Amino acid sequence: DTIKPGQVIFMPGAQDWLYTKNGKIDTFFPLDFVHQLRQHIDLAPVLFEPQRPWVALHLRRGDLKPGDSRATPNEYYVTMIQHVRHHWPNADVHLWSSINSYSAEMEAGKFHWKTEDFDVFRQMDVTVHLDGPSLLDCWVHMARADVFISSLSSFSAVPELMNANCVIYPHNLDWPRKEWVDGRKQETQPPDSPKLKTCLEMSSHVKSLNSAA
Repeated sequence: DTIKPGQVIFMPGAQDWLYTKNGKIDTFFPLDFVHQLRQHIDLAPVLFEPQRPWVALHLRRGDLKPGDSRATPNEYYVTMIQHVRHHWPNADVHLWSSINSYSAEMEAGKFHWKTEDFDVFRQMDVTVHLDGPSLLDCWVHMARADVFISSLSSFSAVPELMNANCVIYPHNLDWPRKEWVDGRKQETQPPDSPKLKTCLEMSSHVKSLNSAA
């Protein structure tokens, strides 16, 4: 059935499917349902250039100290960008992250990261967004991206679910769609691996660019 504007949907314990491990994401969040949920997202303005493939990254940094296992190294993301650009050389790549730590640490003047930690991405012509004013704006871009390269973070989970295109996740995810790419495995594969190629082909935006070319 179609979700009508203004309709209220009661979902008691909507996260139970994740913790019981009895179901798959495609059962609870099939893509046709996701497309209905994201209708308003598709109307939101984005910073991506319309005539280029859209790539969004989320790097979890601010609340973690360098060396934390959840702070996936820059080298991983550099490799994923290179693999995507192997297929889409003109991809418009944007990165969202934070250098702000917990409020108590910030009040004490303690920061574990600095803006220079992201220079490697700027040198790759990646647009870096740090501590922006709107969390929703981050999610909109990640959810609408032709490729979303996510982090080990609950913050990434929302746009992962809402992205109907290609998602590259950093390995330890219990509920990926079968089309998604395990980035840690992709690191050991060539850029033209069949798994990544199939995932990239899911993007309707890129398909429209190719058909118009």
